[in-house]
Amino acid sequence: MPRETQKSKIEHLEKLLEEYRKQYDELQNKTADNQINCDKEFTNSPYKRQLEKDIEVYKSAYNTYKSLLENSRKREEYKDKEIERLQAEIQKLINENSNLVIKNIRGAGRKPKFMEVQIKEIVKLYKKGETISSLAKRYKCSVGLIHKLINENL
Repeated sequence: MPRETQKSKIEHLEKLLEEYRKQYDELQNKTADNQINCDKEFTNSPYKRQLEKDIEVYKSAYNTYKSLLENSRKREEYKDKEIERLQAEIQKLINENSNLVIKNIRGAGRKPKFMEVQIKEIVKLYKKGETISSLAKRYKCSVGLIHKLINENL
């Protein structure tokens, strides 16, 4: 059985709410008609008491479904706000990462051996006085690659 979405749940609750409103209105109309037509003997009749009990039951159900509908709407509003926040965050990350240089559109060619963090660390160590050959040994790569990374990121 598929899960019921918030939207379909709200629609379902609205339909039930409308049905209970109609039933409530019908019972109110019946009660009003009976009150008009009844005399003093009818005021204490079991039929009238049963109608009044039915009205109370429908009022209770109406209020329950009304509160469920409101809660569903609040949850949906919260989800909409959360989606907007996440979309803004995604856009921010896209903007931050748009500065990254893509050498070609297809992404063809050799993939980089080092990530940005490692490159920054290599440059930092070089600035502290570490030699290119010692960095090459530490990172298990060629002296030329270390030299290239340092020159591109200074």
